[in-house]
Amino acid sequence: MCLLWKKAMSSRLDRAQAALETIQKIPARSGQSNQGGACGDCTMPGDILSFDSDKSPEMGAQPPPDLPQGQSLESLMAESHTQSAPSGNFTVSQLKAFQKLNETFRLPADEVHLFDHPAALWCGKSFKFGHLFISRRFMSFVSSRSSRSIFLSIPFRIVSSFVEENGISGVRTTAIKIIVRNRKYMMTADHRSKLVKRLEDRRCRLQVEEDLLPFIKVPEINTAGGEGFGSALLSNSQHFSTNYLQKQHFLHEQWNRYRAKFGIGLCMIEDREHMRRLLMAGGIPDKLRPSLWVLLSGAFHMCLAQETPNLYCEILAKHADTPPPVAGDIEKDLIRSFPEHPFFQTEAGIRSLRQVLTAYAWKNPKIGYCQSMNIVTAFLLVYMPEHWAFFVLSCICEALVPENYSSSMIGSIVDQSIFEKLLSAKVPRIADHVKELGVPIGVITHGWFLCLFIGYLPLELCLQTLDVFFFIGRNWLYSVGIAIFKLHEQDILAADSPEDVIMMLKKVQANGHDLLKLGFRYLDAINQERIEEIRNTERSRVIEGLEQNNRDGFVREIMDRGTKFTEKELERIFNAFMENIAPDGMRITKDRFHEVVEAAVPAWEFRSELSDRLFLLMDEEGAGKLSFERVVAGLERVAKAPLRNRMELIFRLHDEDHDGKLDKGDYYCFLDAVARSYFNSPFDIYVGDVSAVVGDTFEEGDRDQDGLVELADVILILIDHESEHGKERRRLVYFFLFFFFAIKINVHMKPLPLFACPEDFYYYFSCSCITVFSHGSKKPCFFVV
Repeated sequence: MCLLWKKAMSSRLDRAQAALETIQKIPARSGQSNQGGACGDCTMPGDILSFDSDKSPEMGAQPPPDLPQGQSLESLMAESHTQSAPSGNFTVSQLKAFQKLNETFRLPADEVHLFDHPAALWCGKSFKFGHLFISRRFMSFVSSRSSRSIFLSIPFRIVSSFVEENGISGVRTTAIKIIVRNRKYMMTADHRSKLVKRLEDRRCRLQVEEDLLPFIKVPEINTAGGEGFGSALLSNSQHFSTNYLQKQHFLHEQWNRYRAKFGIGLCMIEDREHMRRLLMAGGIPDKLRPSLWVLLSGAFHMCLAQETPNLYCEILAKHADTPPPVAGDIEKDLIRSFPEHPFFQTEAGIRSLRQVLTAYAWKNPKIGYCQSMNIVTAFLLVYMPEHWAFFVLSCICEALVPENYSSSMIGSIVDQSIFEKLLSAKVPRIADHVKELGVPIGVITHGWFLCLFIGYLPLELCLQTLDVFFFIGRNWLYSVGIAIFKLHEQDILAADSPEDVIMMLKKVQANGHDLLKLGFRYLDAINQERIEEIRNTERSRVIEGLEQNNRDGFVREIMDRGTKFTEKELERIFNAFMENIAPDGMRITKDRFHEVVEAAVPAWEFRSELSDRLFLLMDEEGAGKLSFERVVAGLERVAKAPLRNRMELIFRLHDEDHDGKLDKGDYYCFLDAVARSYFNSPFDIYVGDVSAVVGDTFEEGDRDQDGLVELADVILILIDHESEHGKERRRLVYFFLFFFFAIKINVHMKPLPLFACPEDFYYYFSCSCITVFSHGSKKPCFFVV
């Protein structure tokens, strides 16, 4: 069965990779114009793209498992490069295929591809040949011809049924009718009956999963829009052209023609070349912006991928009485968010903005809130209700420009590096002059990219820029930035100081038509593969630099405060801490704490239960997370404290019932942990060699003959030289025999770093001279003080 499953998985992956060649030349979200190639229209009836029955999708094959909860494809791909086998039972090739498909169809980042099938979609007058990709929650189609690619994505949860039907507008062929609300799509393929069965099975399986949840009504897109721009702003010539309303009428007519052929709204068919021409002509008309922004950004798919599409309201209700940790930062920026718009001069507007930003801070605590998110959100609320502004903001922060709004701003720093390289390649004269003047380009472009040019361009141009940004993605930001520099070429070359260039580009005035035309020209000249190569290189460099700065800063701060750890030991502990921190900040949780303990006490590798108990002891507030400072303080008590203090702490870790006593089994584990706390590598204990030591000292400490020993008795027997029994020397010998003779080590005639404190070393070794045989050697090694 296992071999069959592996064969099925391998076959499925081979077909998926072959099918991906269909869309390989179409960069995800790039919107680049494709040259050459014929249109994919065909009016021939009958089956298409026949393939052997033994290569058809395996009906009994088990689909790949879902991604681990809370992980995206990007995180798993990064993890797969550092491990011998990727997590989640996925290969690197599979993860790359999933990521490519998700970007192409604007699906959520955690969507997992199940299988694909050659198919053709009926588009009014003809079939479009291509591939149907089935994932866990969506079915997506792309036509094969790259010159006029057709895209369609349908969430399974809103499909009413899949039905085989004979005849399509006089074409004699059997097709699959897909009914979505009050709309239907027709598709044909080989093995239609099997395909329908699999699609229906997927739909029903998803419904069964969601029957466990309360009944949820799928929200409709509000095509009426939000507040919009009032007459006062529309009549402002600094923001809108005088013929703006006439342009809107023209754009509406153009998009209505597109609507008549492909539809606009729920599950719209995308002819991306046609849409590109419409965007170049002036963008999206105001009345269609709410729905198209939601669709093009991927927010609609993200909403339907949630367990409940009403996630926004649920978050607000759940945290109604609890402000997020970033509430203070949000409040400070509310009044600075688009103040010229009348909606944000009212309490209702401020409340809407506060609620969207607060809900997102709870949804994604790793990002929480970052400056500029208020500007972008306010702009969205002008056109759409809070619910959809929340999901569009989520797509911007997590899919369109990921990592740009994180606390480290890795994405933003990488974007600056990429932009500078593109600027040098596309407009070298300007780049050279700016470099000669010493203009810090990042100072100019940082705000551009974070605010998506909102506030830096006239409002009409901001709208057109956002229209294309949702269609293309972050490459459009680079293209618009280069176009702005090009449009100001003469003024920049005439500038004599960095301040002149910075002030010139702080508030850009440009002709909308010229900016869009230049932007698309530079967009077509961008090599996506080269961009990704630069991004990966720069991202690694930036992360390495940030980690080094963080490590140096934290280590230096703790060294200045005073610690018994050396600088190298602190760096080792910090590296382990950073590799295991929680997603929402510089804290570590109990399930990852053992990895950090091993960095300080390597010989506790096989004693993970001690790490758990130490974590609970250190987590005095019960928060479930520890800071780096708290971790260092706790580990010092284990690895650097004097012997007496160390034994007291480790005794507490073994005293689970808190009665101050240990039985013989716990006593043995206690001595084992004490011994291991002194060594810098894992080792094993010979049970037979130490049994006599444990038995002798335990019986002596068990004064009441109840099978239990107390901490005071243990300290008295093993440490205190003022013992009333006067057996100091014998007990001392027993103690060190436990340390040396009973441990499998090979000291190679070198002293062992047993004692953290010099006073411990000098006191105990001044009491006796102990002969120790190194493991694997017959020569005695003498330790004499």
